Amino acid sequence: MRTSPQSDRYKRFVDEALISRIYQVANSLAGLHVLHVNTTAKGGGVAEILQALIPLIEELGIKHS
Repeated sequence: MRTSPQSDRYKRFVDEALISRIYQVANSLAGLHVLHVNTTAKGGGVAEILQALIPLIEELGIKHS
């Protein structure tokens, strides 16, 4: 199974089947570009989630903005 430092952080919380599924979905997004939209001017929950999510997305090779 493919591994990365970012996804390895979650191994103690979820089983390897779920992490494997995440890699499968990431591979299916190859060549696409994901756009993140936040409706608040500053901060908010989405901004906080993206702060943790973006390093994982980048490590999985998903293009985003």
